[in-house]
Amino acid sequence: MRRFLPSSLMAQVALLIGAALLVAQLANFALVLNEREKLSLAQNLGPAIARYASVAADVTQAAPEFRGAVIEDNSRRGATFAVEPRSSVAPGDFRDGDVEAR
Repeated sequence: MRRFLPSSLMAQVALLIGAALLVAQLANFALVLNEREKLSLAQNLGPAIARYASVAADVTQAAPEFRGAVIEDNSRRGATFAVEPRSSVAPGDFRDGDVEAR
């Protein structure tokens, strides 16, 4: 093992600094990757919510005979919309009256 380590103090310090920089860069890379995943999720979630609200507004403004066509037209690219006679969310589960009113 001794054979792989440099013998001079200057070389040992340089090796130690290099190793510390490598560890710091790896930690930085991990943090940046984590933040990038969070940003990607936020960018995907925001437009999905806006699209849902837009489709809901279009359906409520459409004449009753055209609501099915509006839903069918907007159900594409992985998103499927449907009008159900009653909510599939139970009254006590994750509901907030203030948020629903907005």
